[in-house]
Amino acid sequence: KKMDKTTFDPLYTAMDGSKSEFTTKNISPKRKEKAADISKSVGPWVMAPVMVNCVKRSNALLGYNKEFQYGDSMVMEDSWLSGLKLLGNGAVLYAAVTLPSVFGAFLPQAGEGPDRETMENGSLKLHGIGIMVSPDGKVQKKAHTEFHFKKDVGYLYTAVLLAETGMLLVHKCSSLKGGCLTPAAALGGDLTKRILQEMDATFDIEELD
Repeated sequence: KKMDKTTFDPLYTAMDGSKSEFTTKNISPKRKEKAADISKSVGPWVMAPVMVNCVKRSNALLGYNKEFQYGDSMVMEDSWLSGLKLLGNGAVLYAAVTLPSVFGAFLPQAGEGPDRETMENGSLKLHGIGIMVSPDGKVQKKAHTEFHFKKDVGYLYTAVLLAETGMLLVHKCSSLKGGCLTPAAALGGDLTKRILQEMDATFDIEELD
């Protein structure tokens, strides 16, 4: 079946097929900068556009705010060596994507991932900073969240996250609607609860001054 073309970004499609009023501005950093609220440096990373599009879709469906802003970045060490390493990894990845027949060999191949011990000892911390602004432009409240996964997320916990999401979808699929959904739109806080119940992970939130 031929799909009708839209005059707007399909990620903004509302439940009724019209353009959602709830748009999202990408504020991901384009260079290394200081994130004062977590006392760390952050910079651009390869998955940021994917994450921004996911949040853009969630906002269109759930209606966070009509002028919502979201950015995604990676925590970086404050050293020239870490910056050089990041630049090198990015160059190799870009080259492998654009010319896989030439540079693909520089990336890990199937079966060359980390061993079990490395995965069990791995971890990931996700920091979130939320800023609520009043209509007159004054900052009202600011909050910091930390989602801590206590095993490797790149391999081991990716599989677990897929399995737990699938289990939750089994119970919710009959009530879902809205076309292309995101985890937030389809599962909401129930997914967070399931992760905390079934996985070695913690979630903390605090209000900042």
